[in-house]
Amino acid sequence: MDWKQSLDRYITTHPYDGFDGWCELVIDTVSAECYAQHEAFFDETGGLLDKWLNKLFREDVSIEYAANAIELAIRLYRIDKSPIF
Repeated sequence: MDWKQSLDRYITTHPYDGFDGWCELVIDTVSAECYAQHEAFFDETGGLLDKWLNKLFREDVSIEYAANAIELAIRLYRIDKSPIF
């Protein structure tokens, strides 16, 4: 491999910062009831959930705290427009 290929690989390969694994653990920690009610929201990519996860990861919060925050935010923002309680 010449230096151009090596440089290209260095520039285009993202370092592993643990974000993907952290996100999976957060989603796994969300209650089954919440996940079942809002499954489409959790499966959507590039949306509000991604913004929330990025913000929580940058704030370096625990997995449990992030899962609870997401559940609370879903209830407050009423993602599916159903009554809160």
